[in-house]
Amino acid sequence: MFKDLKSNGFNIEDTWTESIVYFRNLYICVSMAYSCMIILGTDCSKNKKSKIIGATKKLKNKIVRI
Repeated sequence: MFKDLKSNGFNIEDTWTESIVYFRNLYICVSMAYSCMIILGTDCSKNKKSKIIGATKKLKNKIVRI
């Protein structure tokens, strides 16, 4: 989660804000978005809906995610 919120994902460290209220609201929004992404990924992986979240390819009669 730390890496997702930092430079590899939401890039939250580049806000350069001095207002704690703004940062708290931003953090709440980012946390909700991150939770939705985790729930969507878990649901798609559990129900074999990998076509929704990524590209797939058929290799040797197996469907693999690229």
